[in-house]
Amino acid sequence: MQTSTNEVIILWASYFDELAAVTFAYEFRQMGMPATLVAIHNSEEQRCSDILTHSKQGLHQTLAAAERITCLVIPTSSTALAQFEQDPQLWQLIQMVHENGGRIVMARPNGATDPEIARKLPPSREIMRYPTVEKLLLFARWLAHSLVVGDGLNADRPTGVVPPLVRVAAHSDPTGVAGAIAGIVRDYGFAEAQAVGPSAMGQMMKAAAIAKSYLAADKLSLFAKPDFVNVRIGGQPRSAIRLFISAWPVGMDNWIDWEQAKTFVDADED
Repeated sequence: MQTSTNEVIILWASYFDELAAVTFAYEFRQMGMPATLVAIHNSEEQRCSDILTHSKQGLHQTLAAAERITCLVIPTSSTALAQFEQDPQLWQLIQMVHENGGRIVMARPNGATDPEIARKLPPSREIMRYPTVEKLLLFARWLAHSLVVGDGLNADRPTGVVPPLVRVAAHSDPTGVAGAIAGIVRDYGFAEAQAVGPSAMGQMMKAAAIAKSYLAADKLSLFAKPDFVNVRIGGQPRSAIRLFISAWPVGMDNWIDWEQAKTFVDADED
């Protein structure tokens, strides 16, 4: 278990992703690890106070405790951080958390990142990019679990935080693909497999079913969520199925009521 000195900080500013902030905070809270909301500017409204640990501290106070920060969640993309280019405390905090081995979590870029901003951030492969809204809860649950009881899913976690994409073809061996999926899930906490065409998709689903039995031997329960993605093969646009795959300790499947989690979204829209 993590010690009580570890802290999770969620940065906040106008137009940041409130759903992401609430989702991460909720999952951390379920694991007994409160998250503190810190406004980048003191004038920013600190919302979601019923879910996040209320804090009046700013970046200056947060910097003083940077060595205790296990995870820094920035619920926006790197492209949106350009508005804070002249705020040295923000970039110093990100740098200190990264240098101390903490995890930096951000949204995936929604456009080209300004080169000046890119130079201020850690290398892209060392930033954890949370997925789109339909997979956000799954990712947040995995992250919270790995921070608190990381010995289960990702002991000896590789330096890179982005798992390799498992590409499945019509002639792929499902058993071999299943072994790759299970190994990546054990190392990274989640995996993504991709297939183009019905035959390849069939092999991918067989592999996922076999991977479930592999992970069951480790007392892990697999779950998967499909999504459509656009790819180019031979210069031609194609549609592919990408499978987001993760696993939790057996018996943890119903640990969080999905309808209960959805109420946070409904309440936010009122």
